[in-house]
Amino acid sequence: MMVSLKKTIAAVVAAAVVAFAAGWVIAPRVGAQGGATSFQATLPLFDQIYQTIVKDYVTPPASSTLIQGAINGLTGSLNDPYTVYYTPAQYQQFLNQLNGNLGVDGIGVEINQVGHYIVIEAVLPGSPAAQAGLEAGDEIIGVNGKTLVGATAEQAATLIRGNQGTKVTISVQRGTRIFPLTLTREPLNLPTIVDKMLPGNIAYIQLNQVSQDAGVLWQAVLAKYQALHPKGWILDLRNDPGGYVNEAVQIAQTMIPSGTIVTFKGQITHQVYSSSSGQSLSQPMVVLVNSGTASAAEILTGALMDYHKAVVIGTQTFGKGIAQQLMPMTGGGVLKITIADWYTPSGVNIEHVGISPNLFVSGNTAPIVLAEKLLGEQVSLATTITVGSVGGTQNGQPLTLDEAPVVRAGQLYLSLAGAAQVLGVDPVPNTANTQVTIHYGASKIALTDNSTAAVLTSGSQNGVKETQPAPFDQNGLMMVPVSALIQLTGASETQSGSTYRFVNAFGSLHAPAP
Repeated sequence: MMVSLKKTIAAVVAAAVVAFAAGWVIAPRVGAQGGATSFQATLPLFDQIYQTIVKDYVTPPASSTLIQGAINGLTGSLNDPYTVYYTPAQYQQFLNQLNGNLGVDGIGVEINQVGHYIVIEAVLPGSPAAQAGLEAGDEIIGVNGKTLVGATAEQAATLIRGNQGTKVTISVQRGTRIFPLTLTREPLNLPTIVDKMLPGNIAYIQLNQVSQDAGVLWQAVLAKYQALHPKGWILDLRNDPGGYVNEAVQIAQTMIPSGTIVTFKGQITHQVYSSSSGQSLSQPMVVLVNSGTASAAEILTGALMDYHKAVVIGTQTFGKGIAQQLMPMTGGGVLKITIADWYTPSGVNIEHVGISPNLFVSGNTAPIVLAEKLLGEQVSLATTITVGSVGGTQNGQPLTLDEAPVVRAGQLYLSLAGAAQVLGVDPVPNTANTQVTIHYGASKIALTDNSTAAVLTSGSQNGVKETQPAPFDQNGLMMVPVSALIQLTGASETQSGSTYRFVNAFGSLHAPAP
């Protein structure tokens, strides 16, 4: 049987604009018969309403529109965005994307409908969205002047995608800040695997999606670098939306000699995927994750973490711990319905929770630098920024911040996203954007808008209350004091006029014991 667990779209946009829709695809199954008596009893009422609308509504509606609306009402009543009916055309589009056939142009975001809002769940590397600074968690509330509040992910995707080279203007809400962005649509071809050898003889493998051929590609790349006897491995699963369970299991089997990899439990299924390969890597591995790491990528992460085969660093993963089955319906359509929860080897279901890394670190570059450090390299994150400018440099490469650093009452402040980029901390604001918990390694500090009170959580300092410069709001963004971040990270700071240089050698962060 074919098994899949991919966070892709029912609409036609995949890496161009992708709506999350996990699918555990197994053999077709006849629909359940439960509740037949009560359903039959409602048919006369349903038919009466249907016939009345057809005959008496001010504008005669198409029968197909009414039937589709009724079907959508059934699936929508579950409040489950992953249970959806696909028309034959939509199903073909779904299959194309499940197999990595993008075929359209877009901006490079993966989206999901959360309540009445369209939320970005992942931003594809090198895409127009990534270059514009869009982030997971941003809400797209409008496209070309049309509101997306109340729209489905499929409707949003249809508006965002378009021909190569054309422009689209989206309205983005980040916290309390709303701003427009005009992006040029591009064709997006995302390879399954990107690999290279880093300085220090460290093999870096970026798995962008767990596609239908991911297992074969992984084993080829693995053999390629094993012949070079690397010092260690970095497996980058950031923004990997998942894919086929079989492929994730096949990859896990090359690193986990024996034992359960993932278990599925539901009303109609109980399935255990295991390894008895006897294979394992002889060098240490670090796995990178973030909020865009989901589904099959989380299955792989959870297995490696539970068996202590890798140190996991980054930020909390997406949290996709349920699975769906595809059921063929009359007329060629397909119902994708949630049928099971899945569990890591230690028996944990991560739905709506995600996987917490061993060490928290954020930004684009910082996780890779920390991974190199954990694998024995003498490396650091060196960043230069200037007050009033969004431009800077990081490890010799250009850096663009979402908000210019400012000085207030003699203190340097960065936005939350800027703090993540400059020092590698992982800031998580509350829904009102009035308080932020800044994670770093196994420590964290809680800061409140316009308050000097702070709470530090770090080993023996758990719950220690102290005084820090107060964060404040600027252009809808929370600005946090760099002094608090220096205390948390142990980074060094030097100043020359309005220019600041920070060097974070991650000296306080060490790989946990196996």
